[in-house]
Amino acid sequence: MALTNPNSNNISTVLFYLSIFEKYKKSIYFDGHEREDVVEYRKRFLEEMRTLERRMARYKESIMELILPVLGVGERKLILVTHDKCSFCANDGKREIWVHDEKMPLRKKGNGKSIMKKKKNPNILAEAHCYFTPAKFPNAMAVFAFDNSTNHLAFADDALVMQRMNKGPGEKQSVMRPTTFINSNGQLIEQEMVFEKNYSDPDLRGKPKGIKRVLEERSL
Repeated sequence: MALTNPNSNNISTVLFYLSIFEKYKKSIYFDGHEREDVVEYRKRFLEEMRTLERRMARYKESIMELILPVLGVGERKLILVTHDKCSFCANDGKREIWVHDEKMPLRKKGNGKSIMKKKKNPNILAEAHCYFTPAKFPNAMAVFAFDNSTNHLAFADDALVMQRMNKGPGEKQSVMRPTTFINSNGQLIEQEMVFEKNYSDPDLRGKPKGIKRVLEERSL
């Protein structure tokens, strides 16, 4: 901080401004998400979705076992209908390229700016009428859900995101929640993403396993 006149700034003033001085960080924009009206809206939305979900079919974990809803007298099954979309990032680029003289071009780090794209369907009204005709699903009703969020790259701190993992164990990488996978015998296996507390190497106890170890445990 440049002090043009040392007599006009005392130590307490300098300490105050240094306490709020931060470096610019590239992160996700969260401003306004915790406003009282936004929080109240989210609560109402989740309560309504929980009420509707009771009348929808579910699929059990990764084995995709169909679980039909238990309906009351006069109730009809609900079918959740969502729109399809994809998010593309500026630094995705092509994976296969021609390399001259074994000189690999350097790419920018990170995903870059993202854009959401969805299919344009000029015949959507006619197709929707055919799909949702009462004769096709006489005992069901459709619930349409539209995701208009401008941010599709936000994840929980412990989300299973491969880009947050290192190849090897430990070091600086996210601590992720446990997951499951189907082995070659068709069995559902639970998998921890961190080493056990009694692991043979004390330095790795409770530390993330890394991509290589996770794949080895899956026999890949």
